[in-house]
Amino acid sequence: MSTKNIKQEYDIGNADVFVGKSKRYIGASKGDTQVKLEVEQAKLEAGFPKRTLATAKAGETGTITGTTPNMSMENLALLIGANVVNIESGSKSAVDEEIEFSDKYTTLYLNNQKVSSVVVNSAPSTQQIEEFSGSGTSGDTSGDFTLSYPITAVGDIDSVVVDGISYAVAAVGSAVTANGSLSVEAVTTAGATNGNLQFFEGNGTTADAINVEGVIRATYTPVPTPLTEGTDYNIDASNGGIIPISTESYAVDTPYYVNYSYETVARKRLKIGGSAVEAPAVQLLIRKKTAGGKVRDFTIWKAKVTNGMDYNMSEGDFHELPIEMEMLADTSKPEGEQLMVIDEYEE
Repeated sequence: MSTKNIKQEYDIGNADVFVGKSKRYIGASKGDTQVKLEVEQAKLEAGFPKRTLATAKAGETGTITGTTPNMSMENLALLIGANVVNIESGSKSAVDEEIEFSDKYTTLYLNNQKVSSVVVNSAPSTQQIEEFSGSGTSGDTSGDFTLSYPITAVGDIDSVVVDGISYAVAAVGSAVTANGSLSVEAVTTAGATNGNLQFFEGNGTTADAINVEGVIRATYTPVPTPLTEGTDYNIDASNGGIIPISTESYAVDTPYYVNYSYETVARKRLKIGGSAVEAPAVQLLIRKKTAGGKVRDFTIWKAKVTNGMDYNMSEGDFHELPIEMEMLADTSKPEGEQLMVIDEYEE
């Protein structure tokens, strides 16, 4: 009896690599991705000269090789059956992250997850600088220039400067009357006129409304009205989601500004070795887009890393991880497709 190895090689090249039944994306292989299948065929021979009386498949093996760049620790851990733990953590604050509700039922997701102390405001809560252009024909009427965001007191305005000249900020009806003095009245009451500005120059007895010319620069801190959690929205804290509730308190396609805290991970640790339990096999999907616009999926039901970990972190290079995995038969699949299947479809 003799044996013969029959080899099949699939040079895939650049491809996207997914791991697990949930098809978690772990990165794009660089260009050396290859799938090899090897069938060991046994031959029963007799006579002189020898004749082959029968052949049978004695064994079947497969390997996958490739290199992925910039793999995250979580993806590396999933691939090699290790664990990532957070050994240091903390929190940070996000201020005035802008969102817009497209409707009153679709969840919005913030830039960060694991959030707390979420406040959704109708306006920014940090200092704003707005500029207007005065042509010399406006400014003497309240509302010729209006701040974009609400204020509740004159003290919310830090300064109003016109072409480098400062104007004293005053409440409505309180413009400075001293001869030659310049001031600006600001409406602080709630409503449509909130933030309206009107410019004045004192004549020694009263203050005359005047037009202004040049660049008007207003520096102020808005006083926003917050939406109400549990009434206008709920929070998906784990995923950083804001789940709107249909109320009349807010509008769609309108900017809102979110302040919140979120957890940060200062250090992660990948723990490897010291266990008698073998790393589990994982499902692997290698997706190749062909030049003809088709997609070819190589689905390996069970694969396990077989080479040592060689994590290249040379300065100036991608962090490269050569992958070499062995295919294992998934006996729950029908005969003939227990190692892998290849699907081809239009993109």
